[in-house]
Amino acid sequence: MARDIPTDFYELLSFFEEYSLKESIQDEGFLSAIKPVHKSYFSFLSFVYGMCFINDEKIAIQIIDRMKESSSDLGTVIFLLANGAYKPANLMARSAIENFMKSFAFMVDEKSLDEKSLFNLIDTAGKFSMFSERDLKIKFDELKGFYAVLCSHVHTATIQEMAHISALNTLPTFNNAKCLALSNTIVKSVNAMIYIYIWVFRDEFFCLPEPHRANILSVMTKPQRRLIHEGRT
Repeated sequence: MARDIPTDFYELLSFFEEYSLKESIQDEGFLSAIKPVHKSYFSFLSFVYGMCFINDEKIAIQIIDRMKESSSDLGTVIFLLANGAYKPANLMARSAIENFMKSFAFMVDEKSLDEKSLFNLIDTAGKFSMFSERDLKIKFDELKGFYAVLCSHVHTATIQEMAHISALNTLPTFNNAKCLALSNTIVKSVNAMIYIYIWVFRDEFFCLPEPHRANILSVMTKPQRRLIHEGRT
């Protein structure tokens, strides 16, 4: 009956009024899934705004804008993960990688930002000169692989990946297994993005204060940190 609709709506409002993540943040599974994503996000955010702070027009504003958009996407990812919205989280993580790719495609061809095909854009990004270096090429290819994984969720390629949300009792809720699986993909993706960005903007990176650099490098392995300081890939 039509009167069921306003009744359900007020139940929804009541749900929003009482909504809280208090129980979730006391769950070790929740913390173990969200904490590494936050660490990678904070590292990425530190890099991006470090570049904004020291930028003296050596870095084109179009590249800075793509960096900032990626960091915004990743902030949204954390919120969605915490609230159990895994399909949208996949979508935003994918968008973060796309903006990363756009920054490199722009460095190859400034007209590439008008490209409608994301696959063509990624192909253009792959032509960036520094990706001829083995280590960076490996990281770039890994990132493309992570992007493909995220695409499989966005396009709901399988029944298991579909998010059947149709009523109040099926609104998104935290699921440890789903969150942890997505968390791992996101962390690996973001860390690859940071590693590549540091190498490409290495001079600018070393203009940052040491404590700021330490925050950025916190997600790198010891061998990676050593190579970055030694200046060789």
